[in-house]
Amino acid sequence: MFYGKEKAFKKDPFEDKGLKKSVYYYFFQKGSRLGFDMYLVMGREKYMGGLKFRKPLFFNPAKENFEVLDQIVEVDAVLDRSGGTRFPPLGISEKVLDNRKFKLICWNKILMYKYLRGFSPPSYGLKSFKGMRKNLRFFRETELVVLKPASGLKGKDVHIDYPSKILQLRDIDFGKGWVLQKFVDTSGGINGLVRGRHDLRIAIVNGKMVFSHIRQPRSSCRVANVAQGGSIKEIAIRKIPKQILKKTKGLQQKIDADFDRPLYSIDFGIQNKEPFVFEINDSIGFPSEKMTCYKKFINNVLEALSIRAMRNNH
Repeated sequence: MFYGKEKAFKKDPFEDKGLKKSVYYYFFQKGSRLGFDMYLVMGREKYMGGLKFRKPLFFNPAKENFEVLDQIVEVDAVLDRSGGTRFPPLGISEKVLDNRKFKLICWNKILMYKYLRGFSPPSYGLKSFKGMRKNLRFFRETELVVLKPASGLKGKDVHIDYPSKILQLRDIDFGKGWVLQKFVDTSGGINGLVRGRHDLRIAIVNGKMVFSHIRQPRSSCRVANVAQGGSIKEIAIRKIPKQILKKTKGLQQKIDADFDRPLYSIDFGIQNKEPFVFEINDSIGFPSEKMTCYKKFINNVLEALSIRAMRNNH
């Protein structure tokens, strides 16, 4: 498991994970029982190229703790938790969950919505204020639109307003790109699952749907991210309406074929019973110990890593 940010070693490197802590330990415990040597690396400066890392934390299954190894280890597969697109390089991409091609899509929403055409609401990549003004003409003044950074996270800097109001946002730095998108009104909820505004996340790994949950925004907000104060509730996959599962399976087949069956989520919003894909996310967060799915999730992550470990090095 590789994190891009350096973190001072503590006896328990996951002590800040709350209800997810035991799930992280289950990952290392189960991997050890399957016969893997399990390592945790934190910090890009510890990546030495190829599949080599220096000073990893080795998970000792007998003591169920982590020990610093003052050496370089070469691994067989990597679960990438680094975020961004600096890792992995193409040379080891087929040994990493998720691979580089998929991460490049997930970390640039302009590329993402080109890929999701037909699944997502109408979306336009922006590189300038002039481009925003031009594309706003595709929307009626009475309909809400969404303006968000092409590389944004956790619902930050997302604007939801009417075209004339969006045009007043003249201090935006378009250098890294933005996306203009039709607003999906999810206030009608999902019959039998949720009332009011929402997004529905379905997590997929190793070609299988492994868990789902619904997030809802706080009452004063239209953005459902938990980081913005929203709520979260686990939903059994068997309870998801058929039209959503049908669209999920269609997109899943496309993604799994194009990007080597990665670890990802698909986020949906439902408007008038029609599902729209908000976005896809790579290297999603682990579920909490309170979610019934967590063992299924971890077991499939480990199976995906095992498949990658068995591949010949090039």
